Formats: sequence, C-alpha cells, structure tokens
Amino acid sequence: MSALKRLSDWYLAQCDGLWEHGCGLSITTLDNPGFSLEINFKGTPLENVGFKRLEVDLDTDDHWYTCWKEGGSFHAAGAPSRIEEMVECFLTWSCSSPGQRA
Repeated sequence: MSALKRLSDWYLAQCDGLWEHGCGLSITTLDNPGFSLEINFKGTPLENVGFKRLEVDLDTDDHWYTCWKEGGSFHAAGAPSRIEEMVECFLTWSCSSPGQRA
C-alpha cells in the first residue's frame, strides 16, 4: 500500500465528526524548492508520544529532509524527491505508538 493511501487511512481513522473541523493535515510547497508536511494530531493518543527530531542529508540541495514534533503536530520539510520519506517517517512513528495504525 502506498504511503499516501496509508496517510489517507490514518486521517480517516481520526475523523469523528469533530476532530476534522479543527485538526487535519496539509502538504504545501517550499520556495527552495521542496515540500512541507504538517499533521495536527491534537486529541489523539499521539499527542503524548515522544518523537526524536530526524535530520537527513541537510547539506545537500536535492536529497534533504527533516521531521520533528512540535506541540500537537508533526512537521516535516524536505526536497521534492523526499516527500514519500517524510510521510513514511510519520507513518512509522504513528504505527509504533499504542492504539494507532495506518
């Protein structure tokens, strides 16, 4: 199953009639170029799970990405070729957390 399909499944599993009105996820472009990913998981079990910042190939222009947790959100930014790795980083972390699956 693709990372995008698994992310979609995770999102749908969080939707309860309320959560999706104030939380959710976004993928946007960066001007260097690249992608930014933000996943708000307030009100889910992930809110209380630790995450160690990940930084990969930051000294390259076309293979870098970084992922971190800030408050009730997962953030990632990276080169255009790394969008799938950024999504996979979130999915791997979220699936390893109790009560979660993607």
